[in-house]
Amino acid sequence: MTEFKHPLEIENLSDKLHRVRLTATEDQLGYIAEALEVPAVKALTGFLEVKRGKKLLFVTGSVTATLERKCVSSLEAMSEEIDESFDLKFNPQPLDYTPNAEIEVDLDEPEPIEGNTLDVARILIDQVILSMALYPRKEGATALEDTGEQPSLSPFAILKSHNLDKGQN
Repeated sequence: MTEFKHPLEIENLSDKLHRVRLTATEDQLGYIAEALEVPAVKALTGFLEVKRGKKLLFVTGSVTATLERKCVSSLEAMSEEIDESFDLKFNPQPLDYTPNAEIEVDLDEPEPIEGNTLDVARILIDQVILSMALYPRKEGATALEDTGEQPSLSPFAILKSHNLDKGQN
């Protein structure tokens, strides 16, 4: 399995648009499936535009992917299509924090970058993760029937039987 990476050196980025088109190879799709914790990824393609501002990096783009998932209702294999656009800001400045100190997070702040590279392939994987259905359900799927022989007792029935047992002592 080959890792899906495409790092850009931050110091080489300018205020001119840097365009990147990535298509995962067959070998990289296995790596991505493992990262996404899905049975398989059939395809992943992304297009990104990266531009450096005075203090921030601006990344806009889109990602399309075809994932193999398991239906939460029927446990059947199913396909999930992802087609998302994104607009992100990154802060390449070093973070100023004290270890073990309380950190206040502002969700509107640009994402900090650790190191001197921006991995645009990782951005695509992250966008797919954010776009995946939390509970994938195959169209027309019906829930599996419970064929177990377990009695279905309500919590009140359990309490009632517990109280009867106490009363007999």
